[in-house]
Amino acid sequence: EDKYGTQRVISLLRHMTEHNGFWRGAGEWVTLERVQFVGACNPPTDSGRVPLSTRFLRHAPLLLVDYPSSSGLDLIYGTLNRSLLKAHQSLTAYVEPLTEAMIDFYLQNQAKFTADVAPQYVYSPRELSRWVRAMYEAMAPSLSDSMTPSELVRLWAHEGLRLFHDRLVHDSARHWC
Repeated sequence: EDKYGTQRVISLLRHMTEHNGFWRGAGEWVTLERVQFVGACNPPTDSGRVPLSTRFLRHAPLLLVDYPSSSGLDLIYGTLNRSLLKAHQSLTAYVEPLTEAMIDFYLQNQAKFTADVAPQYVYSPRELSRWVRAMYEAMAPSLSDSMTPSELVRLWAHEGLRLFHDRLVHDSARHWC
């Protein structure tokens, strides 16, 4: 971004959209046909983000897809946790409590620690996905072994702390977590 707020990549995309092409070095025009630009981005209010210019946005229809609701998160991560615990038959009864605890912890962290306090306090459902993936990676080598409920809780807490606790800046916040 320069002093006028111009973002070079966005300016190039705008130019290609408006003129259906671009200049390649030595005066060679490259025409674009049947090309659509599709992108996804976080809101400009998130840390490190810059608003897209209105000159570019006039060419781009916007669609906002917000984060899933609590019940949506329950459906998504309940399915993932069911798959996670499928290999451990003795733990399948813990899918719902595990999912509820993960979502509750995530939502409490999201509400308490905002980007206004520190820029790394941006929470999205990706945190839950990372949590499930980390648990899977820890459990994968022992798929044939049985895991006890207390070992599952320890793993859940360990991976949750790595995701949420480690990003906290202040001791009081870490103590809360």
